[in-house]
Amino acid sequence: MLIAHPKGHYHFLQGIDPYSCGIIADPGYEIIHVTLAEALPWRAGFERVDAHLTAEGRDRYALCGMELRSPAPFTMQGFIDFNSEYCTVLQEWGLYVGNLNPVARTNVAPFYDPPAEPVLHAFSYIIPNEQIDRPTLIVAGAGELLEGTLVEKGIIRPGDTSPESMREKATYVMQVMEERLLGLGGHWGLVDAIDVYTIYPVEGIHEDIILAPTGPARRHGIHWYYTRPPIIDIDFEMDLHGVVTERILLAPQAKHLSCQSPAAHNAATYPGAGCRADSFHRAGSAAPSSEFSNRASASSDTEKVSNPAEMPSPRALRYASFRVQIL
Repeated sequence: MLIAHPKGHYHFLQGIDPYSCGIIADPGYEIIHVTLAEALPWRAGFERVDAHLTAEGRDRYALCGMELRSPAPFTMQGFIDFNSEYCTVLQEWGLYVGNLNPVARTNVAPFYDPPAEPVLHAFSYIIPNEQIDRPTLIVAGAGELLEGTLVEKGIIRPGDTSPESMREKATYVMQVMEERLLGLGGHWGLVDAIDVYTIYPVEGIHEDIILAPTGPARRHGIHWYYTRPPIIDIDFEMDLHGVVTERILLAPQAKHLSCQSPAAHNAATYPGAGCRADSFHRAGSAAPSSEFSNRASASSDTEKVSNPAEMPSPRALRYASFRVQIL
């Protein structure tokens, strides 16, 4: 059942203590997805989020999604202990709705170059946007742990990473993704990122188990992160994003980079707080409006990019290395 956040301008699906199962922006509002150019220790990450929201003229209630990276998978008890500290911050921010955590989350452990401590990788927040003509949503991360549980006996085929077992795990996770997506009132046509987190081969899984059911979302492909889920013996995790505005948040003294998909063109009318950059549009899409271009040009904290049509897509910008020419 969808639950309204009375101050956040979004609805969420009830999850368990560490996170909700997903979020969808209310009509007239939009979810903005922000990736940190450099991950921060998770407590410092909350401070960075707070500063960014303040600069954008938003309050803490706008925070609706968090994405963490951990040094290694936790034991079940270690995961519960970390979640207790994490949730305390959310409660101190006043984000809970009664005793329910509304904030969606993904938390995974990179196999290569893992952080020394849990860090904030990305976050999402809500802005008003009367011009947007579609819902925006995020389905929280889920692995092959029976929905609604946080106990070791809820893990599907623990310790078994045979091809047969991985297909079973992936099948279950995909079912969870679709149930959450539909529970939010969404559909595959709204999804522009299918994220997979595993260190095991996706060959023999991605064709029929992941891509086959996703319909129009297939054209975006899948994004495979060579990471492990956050709990020992969980081997396959996914999340879904359906957003139209992506941002790269550099260090405070650096610039702020924003990119949009064509569907987000109308969202450009939202006036940020002088830290919004020119939009990147996929080749063939409409150029930004003159109103937005002029406003961006007037900002002293804005980056410009020559020939934006030649830039990678917003999704590619999110996950790939790239260079920005400051004119």
